[in-house]
Amino acid sequence: MLETAAQLTAATADTSEVEWQLDASDLDAVERWLSSSEPHAGLTARPTGRKLIVDHYVDTSDLRLYAAGFAARLRGANGKSEATLKSIVSDGDPDAGLRRRLELNEPIRYALLHSLANARGPVGSRIRQHAAVTDLRVLFTVRTDRRTAIVSSEGRDVGEVALDDTTIEAGDRRASIRRVEVEALGPNLEDVLAPFVEQLRATHDLLPGTSSKFGGGLTLAHEAGIIEGAIPTPGVPTEMRPAVSAPLDTPQLPRLYDTLAVLAEAAPADLPKRALRPASRELPRILKRQFRAFDARVRQIETTADPPATLLHETRIRAKRLRYAAEFATPLYGKRAVALVSALKGAQDTLGLHQDAEVAIADLRTLASSPGAALPPATLFAMGEIAERYRHAQRAQRDELPAVITAVRRRWRRLRSTMQTRQETA
Repeated sequence: MLETAAQLTAATADTSEVEWQLDASDLDAVERWLSSSEPHAGLTARPTGRKLIVDHYVDTSDLRLYAAGFAARLRGANGKSEATLKSIVSDGDPDAGLRRRLELNEPIRYALLHSLANARGPVGSRIRQHAAVTDLRVLFTVRTDRRTAIVSSEGRDVGEVALDDTTIEAGDRRASIRRVEVEALGPNLEDVLAPFVEQLRATHDLLPGTSSKFGGGLTLAHEAGIIEGAIPTPGVPTEMRPAVSAPLDTPQLPRLYDTLAVLAEAAPADLPKRALRPASRELPRILKRQFRAFDARVRQIETTADPPATLLHETRIRAKRLRYAAEFATPLYGKRAVALVSALKGAQDTLGLHQDAEVAIADLRTLASSPGAALPPATLFAMGEIAERYRHAQRAQRDELPAVITAVRRRWRRLRSTMQTRQETA
């Protein structure tokens, strides 16, 4: 019998996650508040650092895990990987942003789907109840720049505060969320943390989280065509038969896994010389190549009176590639790499909104000119007004572009200086 999230929650109540989720527009102000030496509602907070987290949410194309009430996540952060299974439905106090739900975690070798094949713990075994690993796909990816602080009561750590600047990506769709999350670090701590959270909310006018990262990502994946058909009602498992062959079922993927396995087991003498060089020597070459590709497109934009939307779209892709390389370099270069990632997020957001408007205008044009549409004049007029609003938004985004590009270049120069220093002292 297939196990649903509701059944598992009833059987394992001690594995519940208790957290408050609050939407925030100014995370810096919250960070300053947490960093002050004054107690808040009798509790003290101490900053504990910053990290970049990459989460891949996975399911089948017909959402068998979701239908059973689960959200499945593969997380990579600070060189460690884990698989997580959460219940979608939560109880708590929505008006306060409080959520209680089942959460199970299991370490895995890599934050990749094939690692689930060897995951024999509470997460991997339950996921495989509902779907073979080859049936799974990545629905969407969540990238989070997270700043954390630990909340203590009389020397005892009782909670963790996370300030999350998050981007959700599904196909060519994106969304951003800025959120404060406060999680209890043990059972029976909800009443201890509640006054602290209430003071946090009141001080910064924070509102309860209106949607989860998972819910937002699911919507984007549906819009991008990654999810097939209607989204099912969670809690009732669907048939085990996959609707179509999953995209991971390709000849190339097993070869990739075999190559990764060979690399993982290889002796130093079996590896190419470049693989044995220090990261401080190899990463600058990779980063410089990605920046040159990005900056070349930017210069085309700057020297063209009316740059085409295709050029802006290609520039966004190059910004994304540079950002991924910079994220990989953060353990070595620290704050300056993080600063470049943040600036590139701004560039991606601006260029992405421009591309979204371009796609929307094209869709309106196609709908208006469709032979069988026969739309009334009032509808066509309204569609024209909507298209003009998108054009106005595009002009605003082009006006913003010089500032975000300047920020990327400035932070790149600082990172380049750090890379040069590290190379000279390596």
